[in-house]
Amino acid sequence: MWIGLDDTDSLLGGCTTYTFHQVLCELDCEILELRLVRLYPFAQRRTRGNAAVAAKIIPKEQTIDDLDRIWTEMIEPLKGKIAESEHDNRKQYPSEPGMVVYQNDPDPEYYWTAVRRQIDYLPTPVRAWGGWGMIGAAAACAWKGTNATYESIAWRKNMRAVDEKALIEVDHIDGTFLCRDPRLKQGLLAPRGPCPVMFGLRAFTVDIAESATKKLISAPGTAEIEGWRIFKTNQASGDHLAMIHKGKVEEILVKKGGHVIVQLEHDIVIAFGETGDVKLLAQSLVSGDCVEYVGLRASDGSIHLEGLRKTHSYHQERPLCSCGKRMKSMGKNQGSRCPSCRTIIKKDYESKLEYDPEAKWTMPPLNARRHLSKLDLNQNSHDL
Repeated sequence: MWIGLDDTDSLLGGCTTYTFHQVLCELDCEILELRLVRLYPFAQRRTRGNAAVAAKIIPKEQTIDDLDRIWTEMIEPLKGKIAESEHDNRKQYPSEPGMVVYQNDPDPEYYWTAVRRQIDYLPTPVRAWGGWGMIGAAAACAWKGTNATYESIAWRKNMRAVDEKALIEVDHIDGTFLCRDPRLKQGLLAPRGPCPVMFGLRAFTVDIAESATKKLISAPGTAEIEGWRIFKTNQASGDHLAMIHKGKVEEILVKKGGHVIVQLEHDIVIAFGETGDVKLLAQSLVSGDCVEYVGLRASDGSIHLEGLRKTHSYHQERPLCSCGKRMKSMGKNQGSRCPSCRTIIKKDYESKLEYDPEAKWTMPPLNARRHLSKLDLNQNSHDL
């Protein structure tokens, strides 16, 4: 059977993974699979990490009775926690935990809906507790578990401290990812808020996640932990992106703070200041350039860029004379003259279209990417 849980935390603290860890410690069962599933990043009631958790278990006889007790004693008291963000003016909602039980796998289409758009319905579970959190909990159960990575999460006993030397070593292990940003020389696996997580280490296999975690927690500069578990995740999958879009640039508007609004023929895309090279590429575009792009469509209809690629570009050059020589300007708005045969024409410049099928995708820096963002769009971008 599957057990799913979501929405137990708020900006005041708490963590759904930690609550689920406590739930599993209370249950007499065998755990077959443990999941952490990131969902639609623009969901109205999303929490900061926007992740739900689930476990496939072989239960003992009293599992449902145990879950009734656990819900009443451990989870229901977490309802109603709320705080406003100092960094984001998005409306915050009070925590509304939800827990579900399914005897069989829910329809995977439910997951695809929950990772790509706002939903407000629930596939009928065997048993359910709570409110809005049931939606994310059900989606975590519905994920097929394909195109997966792994995250090893350790929870702290008191202070949060991760050994810097061990972190650098772990970041260089073949098979870990997004553990450290070498550009900023800072870790990416330890949160900064009041939640109980010490770190979340990401890897492509269970074995690498396990060995790297043991290296971190045994390092002298890492503080004492309460426990840790490895979750199978949909992180770095790109599952939230349904397609690659194409368009022709009409106008560029650079806003205060570096944000770039690109008006395309049939779309509007935005590169925010923190997206780094994506923003710089967007700033360099000119009318007529053709681009491919990926990102999520916001409520105002614009797409927030997660990847950008220029496939066709226009540039201005002096006209070519019929005799084969490149013409030269006769002065502003006075036309061009051939230096060889002295032929004169009215044009100063002509536009030339260039096509670059090998143009690389540009993506935000590591610390500005969504949990779901693919690591490298230049590899297997056709999968979107």
